[in-house]
Amino acid sequence: MKTLRAVAGCVLLSLAFTTYAQDLALQAGATRPDAPRDTTYGWLASYSHDLNPHLFGSFTYQNEGHVPGHHRDGHTAQIWARTGMLNSQFSLAAGVGPYHYFDTTVAENPSGFADVHGWGVMYSVSGTWRLQSSPWFYQLRMNRVQTRHNLDTTALVFGTGYRLEQDGSFKRNATTNGWKDRNDEIVVMAGQTIVNSFESQNSVAKSVEYRYGFTPVLRGVVGWVSEGDARLIRRDGVIAQLWFEPSFYEDRFTLGLGYGAYFAVDEYHSGPRKVQGILSTTFSYHIARGWLGRITWHRI
Repeated sequence: MKTLRAVAGCVLLSLAFTTYAQDLALQAGATRPDAPRDTTYGWLASYSHDLNPHLFGSFTYQNEGHVPGHHRDGHTAQIWARTGMLNSQFSLAAGVGPYHYFDTTVAENPSGFADVHGWGVMYSVSGTWRLQSSPWFYQLRMNRVQTRHNLDTTALVFGTGYRLEQDGSFKRNATTNGWKDRNDEIVVMAGQTIVNSFESQNSVAKSVEYRYGFTPVLRGVVGWVSEGDARLIRRDGVIAQLWFEPSFYEDRFTLGLGYGAYFAVDEYHSGPRKVQGILSTTFSYHIARGWLGRITWHRI
């Protein structure tokens, strides 16, 4: 699986250093595992970035619904090849990449469940129809997930998306001050912690972070996160992350993906301080000069 992780890293680096347009899509449909033979819902959110007229990279979160004994979702970074040109009204595409899944399964222990995490491969095909003289498009997509020690599934989803123009990608959309206006950022947030169990225990979450812009798209974050008391965990600690976070439409909003380390203490589980991986996505909106709103989702 080291090769798969290397592919994911190459995709994200390619996104960070190219300046084509990007697509943001939300789709829903059905998921069918090979065993047990059952059908459930499925949905995904995907961000894709053109690398050249015929290749693009994407990062996707997919929720595979609930089948007996399994609640699974995950993330994938893929490389795609497409027919037609960038502005073709209709195009077909095929993609492949590593899939990092998080599965809540039945287990014989006092909690009655286990969190099974691992790696697989996602193969995808899609058909995209773009509206003329409009950034909106419709897309039908099929994803095939194959793993060594978990479910193999097929998902068919349909939805809509929007073509974004990154700041600096086009002369008419370039900013004068750009990312340096928000080079330093302090964010205070509150929300909810949800435990990956069949009961989905939850608690109030809080965090404070400092975000620094190294380039127009690469940022670093250090901060403190408290996950509250969610019955199965009572954890807090320090995070350190590197982010890919481009801005759009004259710095009006940003979309970001970050990964790093979480140095945590859990009061319900004795032992030394543990280092966890933390994968995050974020959306920020520039309210006024010096002020912004931000929504962040951490996956620990």
